[in-house]
Amino acid sequence: MRFGTTVWYGDRPFEATAQKLYEIGFDYFELALDYPLPEYVSATAKASLRSLLRDLGMSIAFHAPLDVFIAQPRLEIFEASLKIMRKCVNFAAAFEPLYFNFHTTFRVSTHVFEDVRKKIEENGLRACKEIARLCESLGFPACVENVFVPLEHANLLAEALDLENLWLTFDVGHAIIAETTHEKWSVAEKDKGIATTRTATATPDASSDLAGGKADERLKRQFRGLREKALIYLEAWLSRFKNKILVVHLHDCAVVSGSFKHGVPSVDIRLQDHISLGRGELDIPQILESIEGVGKYMLIETFWRDKHRLAEVDYKDLHENLTFVKQVLRRC
Repeated sequence: MRFGTTVWYGDRPFEATAQKLYEIGFDYFELALDYPLPEYVSATAKASLRSLLRDLGMSIAFHAPLDVFIAQPRLEIFEASLKIMRKCVNFAAAFEPLYFNFHTTFRVSTHVFEDVRKKIEENGLRACKEIARLCESLGFPACVENVFVPLEHANLLAEALDLENLWLTFDVGHAIIAETTHEKWSVAEKDKGIATTRTATATPDASSDLAGGKADERLKRQFRGLREKALIYLEAWLSRFKNKILVVHLHDCAVVSGSFKHGVPSVDIRLQDHISLGRGELDIPQILESIEGVGKYMLIETFWRDKHRLAEVDYKDLHENLTFVKQVLRRC
């Protein structure tokens, strides 16, 4: 397995970043092509980075921009997004990348309706076919990444991965958050139904307690079992897609509370992802053991030093993360 980490526009100059990551021991990095990339990179800068990578013996992969929506049901946005994706794939080809990774994203509030979901899946699959075909013609694999959709509803992802020339980037944190959120809302809906049934005979105080306090306690208990449930969630995903995984994105997740809604403090309980390994609640050694031998590339996709997101990871953190992963895998 080859190990990488993520690089984005804020990590300029890219040559200095690549040199430092090479010294830490990474085999490659995944460059995110968010605006203003790839246009920002001049022909001279492109040649310079290619030359450095060749001299170091280091590889590169690419992550498609997050501001495109290739599963968007609105035709004009879909076509514009696909046009940008073609530009990004062609830019990546100049570097002979390990892979090109992308999300099947959309942004539409009416996705709850069946006819809209059908159009989302139709456009998303069409885009997957074109991106996979273009990458294949240019000599490198295309990978679609699982986003915050639980396995139960991952119809578009499953259909796309039936394509022979498309692979999966399995994001561990995304899968755990998707399943946890899905289960959380299932619990909330169940409690809501119980509260509604009992409202007619319950006193106002009892009904409020059932719909609010007790339901909230059940959600808190659910999050407290995250370490154990995460492994169950991952086992289900691996059982379904293991043979299609080319890349693994690894990061820690933590339960956080407190946020702001419309400027008003709330006590929401949620999961924060992309945390430095060992700083969250996941059992990273057990996760590594479960995914050992899966895929060819592992991207340590850690952005934050801890769950409070007060500081970004630095090179010391990345070195510790990489050393930790390699030590665990050697024991496996």
